Amino acid sequence: MRILFLQDHFEVGGAARAAGRCRSLAKTLGHTTAVACGDGTVSSEVFCLQGKMPRGVGRILQLSLPRRLRYQWMQARVATTWRKCIDRFRPDCIWVHNLHGAFKWGWSFDLLVPQRLRIPTIWTLHDMALLGDGESYWPESEWPARAANGPFRTIFEDILGNQLILTAPSAWMAKLASRCTGRSCQVLSNPIDLKIFNPGDRKAAKEKLRLPLNTPVFLAGAERVDDPRKGLNLLEGLREAFRQAGITLAIFGRNGRPQPGQNYLGILKDENAVAEAYRAADLYLHLAHQENAPCQIQEALACGTPTLAFSVGGIPEMIRERETGFLVPWQERANLGGFLKERILPCLDDLPTMRESCRGDAVGRFSNEILGQKMQEVLGLLHA
Repeated sequence: MRILFLQDHFEVGGAARAAGRCRSLAKTLGHTTAVACGDGTVSSEVFCLQGKMPRGVGRILQLSLPRRLRYQWMQARVATTWRKCIDRFRPDCIWVHNLHGAFKWGWSFDLLVPQRLRIPTIWTLHDMALLGDGESYWPESEWPARAANGPFRTIFEDILGNQLILTAPSAWMAKLASRCTGRSCQVLSNPIDLKIFNPGDRKAAKEKLRLPLNTPVFLAGAERVDDPRKGLNLLEGLREAFRQAGITLAIFGRNGRPQPGQNYLGILKDENAVAEAYRAADLYLHLAHQENAPCQIQEALACGTPTLAFSVGGIPEMIRERETGFLVPWQERANLGGFLKERILPCLDDLPTMRESCRGDAVGRFSNEILGQKMQEVLGLLHA
């Protein structure tokens, strides 16, 4: 099958990474793939749908127009490139991942209007944006009002009709999608390369990252350290507790900086570097207040690293309490320091024995064999 992946970013962000891994698994299964995105480098497999003109006279002319006309120009430019992409690649299937991050480049949902494009489509929901009113995440209690104002009725019903298969990487998101849209939604976990993300040599990883060998290391990270939703600001209140317990805190991600009481590892640009950080850690801290199925937790488990996270969204599906990590009720976020002292510090000696369970759990759920079979089942639904 020829599968064209449609996504806003090529590699920035968790959804883009998940989409890239999905493409890799599809290729492993023998499918021919290409990707259309807003910020990729054009190649034989990458089509860049960018409405902004290149720097120069064209960009100056574009910026001189009123906003409405400028956006119409960008939309027309994207539509033309998209048509050429379809004609050149001739896909049997379009696999949609995040789109909303590309509206600033001239994208619109009209790319999938069936009058111009009658191609079976899979749509993977990485967040709640299309189920509500555009926000990536919102309280589930607000779903009737949010869904009433959401774009999904136009997108999923008028535009794609019965040519659409919905998927989500967590049962939580799949259930919410079915509730909001009235459509079934398949659970398909994000793929992961278990050869890259593996327990490896912990001592060597710590030495490479200049982390202490004989004290516990807790790790936290995000695409952007200062992203409020990721919750890394909560670590400020734990600094003294870490110091008293002799714990080293390590942080990675954009917009971070060295601070007293923590090691800033900087921006880890490739997956091998990220895997080194996970395997060097005794515990990974994932403090987001709402999530679907975070790649970071999946990666940590694959590297044999137990994870502490809030019990929100799809996260409870990923962590087995006291076997592969610890789940903190969101209501206890203000008392995270107390939770740490009462529940985590007494278990420090148990963390090494949990590592084997973490790796075994990841292999048992996220191997190419298991996810490849599920992917083939989802692709088969397009022609059922």
